[in-house]
Amino acid sequence: MKMKLRFTDHRANRQFKIKNLKSPIGFTLIEVIASLVLVAVLAAILWPRFGTGLLGTVETNKQLSDAYELRSEMEECIEHFRRFTWEQLSDPEFPTAYSPSNPDIAMETGWVTFEPGLSSSLQETPSEEPSESLRITLKHPNGLELTYYLTSPLS
Repeated sequence: MKMKLRFTDHRANRQFKIKNLKSPIGFTLIEVIASLVLVAVLAAILWPRFGTGLLGTVETNKQLSDAYELRSEMEECIEHFRRFTWEQLSDPEFPTAYSPSNPDIAMETGWVTFEPGLSSSLQETPSEEPSESLRITLKHPNGLELTYYLTSPLS
């Protein structure tokens, strides 16, 4: 049975009719809950596929930031060593005179000589005595390494 309501707007003396109290437009509570469950199941299925990609982007950005930090530290280190003559650099105590501004970055120095290797390449040979090249390696805690060679102006 459909109810018909009438009410009057006393200001304009008009009557309005409301024919149906139940409207066919809208969703029932069961339909809303079923939709939410469906969305939750789809999200659980798709999260491993797309969620890790988003997290991987964050990780890549961190690696780029660390690489930039390591490169900036190497530029400061090279600028420091270029202020000195080759004779000063040949002093056995000198290569450890520079310490990186970031305490987490490790620095290794060592003398190396280069000898001809296979297929026209040069092979690096460590040397205890000062020689033609000083190798400077900076190591970041996350595993990134950056190496630079200062060579003798005579070689």
